[in-house]
Amino acid sequence: MADPFQTGQPDMKRAESIVFGKLLKLGLLPYRAAGGIRVNTGKGSRLALQTVLPARDIPDGEVIFSVPYFQPTPELFLLCVESAEDESPAIWVFPSISFLVYAEPDVGQGPISLSLDSARTDSFAESLREYVSFFRNRWEPIVQFDYLRQYMPPVDDPGFQRSWEDFEDILMLMEFSENRRSDSETSIPFEPPDPDPEYGNPLIELTAAAKEQLESFPADDREGVEEAIRSLADNPRPSGSIGLTGGLGRYRIRRTP
Repeated sequence: MADPFQTGQPDMKRAESIVFGKLLKLGLLPYRAAGGIRVNTGKGSRLALQTVLPARDIPDGEVIFSVPYFQPTPELFLLCVESAEDESPAIWVFPSISFLVYAEPDVGQGPISLSLDSARTDSFAESLREYVSFFRNRWEPIVQFDYLRQYMPPVDDPGFQRSWEDFEDILMLMEFSENRRSDSETSIPFEPPDPDPEYGNPLIELTAAAKEQLESFPADDREGVEEAIRSLADNPRPSGSIGLTGGLGRYRIRRTP
């Protein structure tokens, strides 16, 4: 039978060291205490962070995090480290309430197990890993706890369900924004048509100042401006050069007579 709890003590020490170093890089001041790591927020909240490793000897490579029964609170987080052998492993930052919600139902307050690879037949996601991907390497609930605490009430709060739905929506928006930024950075940058004579007369000509300004735009803004410039290519006889005016989020494209 598989060991329902942690791997060996050396692995746990490595995992805690990885978590400790990550918290320091995030500008926090963690300290060790009985049962895990502690972090104090700017407004005086004391967060308890428990490092968890996958259970051992699980068939088919399924990643399962198991912990003894606990009482969930907004200040308790379970940091599920997928592998202590990797220098930069995936760390699932689960508020304890979220861990309990997505874990398998406990029987008689026994071990609580959360399988990242369990199937999700109630959604578009094939597995829990995909369904709650916004918890992966997501440290904002700890770093920004003082702000996000308003969306993280205890389970007996009258607005518990609605608040936690809003909380997850916030994390999903963070993930979406990061993915969009990453896609923009890896996409092929816009290049004005080559003015070399062998290519004929270009449909669009950017001034040197416009080219320099375009390259300095934030990635998200640059994509919109480039699309606007491309739209001018429909006119086979543009008059003069293209100039750019405006500021963040409000750029305008104009033709220079």
